[in-house]
Amino acid sequence: MYRRAKYFPHVVLEATSSCLCNCQHCMHQGTTYGEDLSLNEILTLFSQLVRLGTFRIDIAGGEPLLRSDIVEIVKKAVEMRFRVSFFTSGNAFSQEQIRKLSTIPNVDFHVSIHGIGEIHDRITQRQGSFQEAVEATRILIESGAEVTIDSVVLQQNVRHLSALADLVSEMGVAWRKSPLIMKSASQEYDIEGLRLSDKELFRYYTQYPEEQGLLGSKLQSLPCIELSEKVMCNAGIHTFLIRSDGEICPCSWFRLPMGNVKESSIRTILDHSPVSSRVRSLDGMVYEECRACEFMSGCKRCPGYAFAEEGSEQSIPREYCRQAKAIKSAITSRNS
Repeated sequence: MYRRAKYFPHVVLEATSSCLCNCQHCMHQGTTYGEDLSLNEILTLFSQLVRLGTFRIDIAGGEPLLRSDIVEIVKKAVEMRFRVSFFTSGNAFSQEQIRKLSTIPNVDFHVSIHGIGEIHDRITQRQGSFQEAVEATRILIESGAEVTIDSVVLQQNVRHLSALADLVSEMGVAWRKSPLIMKSASQEYDIEGLRLSDKELFRYYTQYPEEQGLLGSKLQSLPCIELSEKVMCNAGIHTFLIRSDGEICPCSWFRLPMGNVKESSIRTILDHSPVSSRVRSLDGMVYEECRACEFMSGCKRCPGYAFAEEGSEQSIPREYCRQAKAIKSAITSRNS
């Protein structure tokens, strides 16, 4: 019997599955969903989220700027006292749209920039996408918005991070980067041709020691949330994903549909879906191989990543093992 979650402080809403970019590393490559939720359906969801104790909503995509009603969606979320994080490629915007969004209080922005110029354009597979992302970022900064640059670290850009660091510094914004990427549902790309090699991972974590904690759950930084020894993460317990077509999933990585909000309320889905029971009954301490692993201190096994990579949330995601080994090696090297 699993425990009933009383509150869900953090929720991710994918406003649309549409996007102008076709990023080489994107887990959504080749994935198509049903019709996007309407404005009225989203506003109804916001009312339900208030009752679920949600205080932070990540609005992502696809590219949320492609929705003509995105400003109204964000405004309504803030009016209902949600803190909003807005994730965008910075493409497909109008200056008026960006300026309106930037003036809404209690919203911070994450713009994806993976390199300078052609490096970024090759990764997104869209010519001119770098220039658009930089322009959108500068408009947000000029309007006084809180901005973070998000970068995925790949073989294609790892040797050029210093140039990207210079741009971030010149803009005066935060920088969040990660070499952890996941297979796409379509498998249209060679993921091993994108992931850093073992040597590149070691050099990366040596050069950027602040990134060594990336495998830990970001949700542990939220107030009032503590993970017990029997709970490996908060997916489906204190957070969940609302896909653009209304499907509820445990999280952005753990994309196992639990039910659709077009057919049932969020609370009904979370309380009664067989998938909810399956997710919440996961025991993070039953894996002897993990418990005895010398790299355990640098690893936070993610059931969503395991589901996507290995086909089962109860599997051990080997890419996490590789990342944890690189982190431990970098720490050992620095301390020796």
